[in-house]
Amino acid sequence: MRARPHPNKGSVDGARTGAVRTTVESLAALRPIADRYIELSTQTLTRYTDPITATTTAAVAMNGFTLRGLAGAHTPRRTDIENTLRRILNPH
Repeated sequence: MRARPHPNKGSVDGARTGAVRTTVESLAALRPIADRYIELSTQTLTRYTDPITATTTAAVAMNGFTLRGLAGAHTPRRTDIENTLRRILNPH
């Protein structure tokens, strides 16, 4: 019986290379959408807090919740999102 070659060794097949290229192209196409989302989120948040807090802490929290909702095993609960943003936007 002949041993099978390890799947990660040897030359990269065309299908795998094509999949990687497609993924990179897809991510590049999403950049303007992601940039616009961040810009609009920051503009909205500056109505409730100073620009530094809006562009850092609050925007990062919102982005994290969005990514968890899209790709995480569990969707963040509305109360978790509200409580987190409330603490960031009204720390006292």
